[in-house]
Amino acid sequence: MRHHGVRVFAILISCGCAAGTTHPVPPAAPATCGDLVERYRQVLASAAGTCGSDADCAKYGGLDPDQVCGGSTDAATARALTGIADESDAAGCPRPGYSCPPIAVRCLDGVCR
Repeated sequence: MRHHGVRVFAILISCGCAAGTTHPVPPAAPATCGDLVERYRQVLASAAGTCGSDADCAKYGGLDPDQVCGGSTDAATARALTGIADESDAAGCPRPGYSCPPIAVRCLDGVCR
């Protein structure tokens, strides 16, 4: 019988709370540099890239080491990519250091190019 009482005590100690008490959700771990590059790639891969005029397009680039000079995409995607690049900079992630030619953003046949 004493053994049963020890189990109940251990269970109450390990919980440290009353029944029905909610626990705060721990914050997500900060993204690693690799996670940020992967998210950048996923956002770019899912980009609509559609446009009605040149003003609907914007340039991106400078974060993905496999596509350093970037290119042109729809403005909303470019803003999202810039946000990820800003997160990467704030986390101290390295950026490829290349000098890229200017990118002229254009809407051709309804697609940012």
